[in-house]
Amino acid sequence: MDRPETTRLLSAILIAALGVLLAGVFTGDVYQDVVLEGNAVWTALLENSVPYLLSAAIVGVGLWLGAAAEEVDATTVLRWTVASLVVVLALAAWVYLIQQRQGRVKPRIILAQLSAAAILGGIVIGLYSERQRRRQVELAVEKSRLEALFENTSDAVARIAFDGTDPVIVDVNPAFAETFGYAAGEANGRSFDDLFSEDHSDDDLAAFRAHARRGERYETEIERERADGVTGVFVVRFVPLDDAATTADGFAVYTDITETRRYADRLDALHEATRDLIAASTRSAVADRGVDAGATLLDLEISGIYFHTETPDGPALEPVATTEGAERTFGTIPTLHPGSSLAWAVYESGSIARFDDVRTADGLHNPETPIRSELIVPLGDHGVFIAGSRSVGAFDDADVALARILCANVRSALDGAGREQKLRARERELAEQNARLEEFTSIVSHDLRNPLNVATGYLEIAREEASADGNVDPTVLEQIDGALDRMNRLIEDLLTLARQGESIGETERVDLAAVAAAAWEHVDGPDATLSVETEATVEADPDRLQQLLENLFRNAVEHGPSDVRIVVGDLPDGAGFYVADDGPGIPEPDRERVFESGYTTREDGTGFGLAIVAEIVEAHGWEIAATEGEAGGARFEITGVATAETSAAEDAD
Repeated sequence: MDRPETTRLLSAILIAALGVLLAGVFTGDVYQDVVLEGNAVWTALLENSVPYLLSAAIVGVGLWLGAAAEEVDATTVLRWTVASLVVVLALAAWVYLIQQRQGRVKPRIILAQLSAAAILGGIVIGLYSERQRRRQVELAVEKSRLEALFENTSDAVARIAFDGTDPVIVDVNPAFAETFGYAAGEANGRSFDDLFSEDHSDDDLAAFRAHARRGERYETEIERERADGVTGVFVVRFVPLDDAATTADGFAVYTDITETRRYADRLDALHEATRDLIAASTRSAVADRGVDAGATLLDLEISGIYFHTETPDGPALEPVATTEGAERTFGTIPTLHPGSSLAWAVYESGSIARFDDVRTADGLHNPETPIRSELIVPLGDHGVFIAGSRSVGAFDDADVALARILCANVRSALDGAGREQKLRARERELAEQNARLEEFTSIVSHDLRNPLNVATGYLEIAREEASADGNVDPTVLEQIDGALDRMNRLIEDLLTLARQGESIGETERVDLAAVAAAAWEHVDGPDATLSVETEATVEADPDRLQQLLENLFRNAVEHGPSDVRIVVGDLPDGAGFYVADDGPGIPEPDRERVFESGYTTREDGTGFGLAIVAEIVEAHGWEIAATEGEAGGARFEITGVATAETSAAEDAD
């Protein structure tokens, strides 16, 4: 016998002994009344009948606690019994001693004091009883609610009780029986381990059991075959219960998250498929991959993508990618025209549409269609995505949400593919243009320059012969030399202009003042002056920048007076730089035309100098404008230039 059991039995024996002791006291009183004082027996027994009954009740309680009341703590009962006895005896002794000291014992006062103690005890017991009664009512209501929840919840629930350390199924609700295919009462009495999961982890089951045994909430995720033969994903929760509310220790609640998990998996797969969509280089490739993703990831076996196009009969939605299921269903996939289909209405409205039964919808393309349910998603200006099913009400909200995500990705990929196709077309066009330029520069470099070199050679021979016989007018030869020189400069400018369209070289930070000084050395203007009023460092291709400044300087020298003054300075707020002169300036109507190829106001000008400047500016991503300078001459402002100051500010941001 263990120690708690021994303590319980000893407590029960002591309570019974108190009852026997009190019965002995009452028996002694009967003896005194009858034998010693000669009173009638019946009066003595009548006087002590209630005390005898109370003593018998105390003995009975002791025997009950010792024999059959394991759920009641006998030690606690004994403590309260002794405490109550001590309190009453102490109260009686206190009053008796005081009365003895006063020289007179007052039995009525002692009786009144004991009555007050009894009344107070009755009040305490009454309050406790009422509290217990209310608790029982609350527990009954809670139990009723639990039973209602247990019976009516859509989650599968098993009521669990522990047999020692083993969890046992007490009962299962109808949802459990329906979900897992158990007949009424079939699961009752079975070990919970058998119903946890067919493919569970021992560690996971052990953790579940340990938490449940301690009355702690616990949650885990398992896979378990359902009654329909499909393996579902469930979240299993142990919910501990108050022992007084139910005969079970807790509920094992199975929440089916199969569809939620499936939706999440399909969503993840859609995000993965987006990479393939974005990687497609043509719109038709995007359509093929989009339809394939809908069929394999979203189970849209009858689906297709239609592009908006112009046909001889007018605008139409033309099928460009369809599933095998769609081809088997329809044979020939029709082209859809305005006013003759549900798809066209969706394309024009730009809003997704779901039809649980297309045969009840207005504007159906084919009233005899085998399709019953249809889901149509617009793809912006590109067209529409259509999915169909032979079943009524085949598409739910999850299907609509996933199709919306798929089509948003398809639309983005189509936008990108369209830009990519335009870019490739532009690249082909530029490549063809560059090839023509290469051919042009080849002609200029060889087919024109070679005859020019020959003519220059003959001119030198003519000069030698003229100096020998003196019969040739030297002014004529000078005119020929000038014409040949102009032709040579024209060829140089043409070659420069053709090559400026190529990409600029690697840019670097260059000192604008130093580049201006280097450019000035290549300009023929003995009486002209250059003033550099800048300390800016700019991000540029140094060779192209020098060419730009040379042409602007040469333009000022050729169009201005011999002593023209040229200034290079900074624009306000570091926006760029300018080149200005004090020459005659540029008339306002001509300030945009001066950058056109071949435009010139000089008889011996080529008209390509400022056009080359504009090409260099554009290649750098800058902008140039011709305005009037402070001295009335021409002023060229170059903006959008990255200086050291602006670069530092951008880095700080």
